[in-house]
Amino acid sequence: MLSGQGLSYVRRLPQCGSSAHPPIVVLLHGFALYEQQLFDMSQIMDPRFMLIAPRGPLRIGPGAYRWFYFDRTPGDGPIINAAEETESLKTLKHFLKGVIAEYAPSRLYLFGHSQGGTMALSIALTAPDLIQGCAQAHGRILAKSLAAVSDPARLARLPFFIGHGRDNPIVPIKLGRATCDRLRNIGANVSYREYPLGHEMTPDIVADASRWLTAQLDCSI
Repeated sequence: MLSGQGLSYVRRLPQCGSSAHPPIVVLLHGFALYEQQLFDMSQIMDPRFMLIAPRGPLRIGPGAYRWFYFDRTPGDGPIINAAEETESLKTLKHFLKGVIAEYAPSRLYLFGHSQGGTMALSIALTAPDLIQGCAQAHGRILAKSLAAVSDPARLARLPFFIGHGRDNPIVPIKLGRATCDRLRNIGANVSYREYPLGHEMTPDIVADASRWLTAQLDCSI
């Protein structure tokens, strides 16, 4: 078990394949949710994966946590609490380094929803050497994370899956499309899908992300 890494978490051990250096998917939940929500939905994922789902560090209420606070705006996406986001990103990087030290995974992927998707994208942009791929739904790229990209060539080797709801009232579809465009403009390999829904995570998105993650793993073997 991880110790001293700053985040509570749940995990699923790999159900087949090698347990010595398992491929790992770290699941990052959204605002006002908690680790079990995305963890439970992701049990359909390839049994070769170990799943690790940390809890956001900031408590809102019973069973409700966040990575950072935000205010909604009419049409331009949420305005975030930058100090909270910076501290949570630091904590998440420390946690991922702990996962790598503890399990020495053959591959490490992220899969995030909403705020968890934004956090996954920020990790990919600011610390791409920690992971081998990033899947997310309904998140967005933060300008500060994009500005922190110092070596676009590293991102060209990092695959992304992006799912976004066309009727998303919190992170409008134009921001999902902008995320895709910005990643492609710096050379990243992006698989992008739009869905006829709002901001929710659905079994269809999880299934698409699961197939994408399996394909990434198979390509690496």
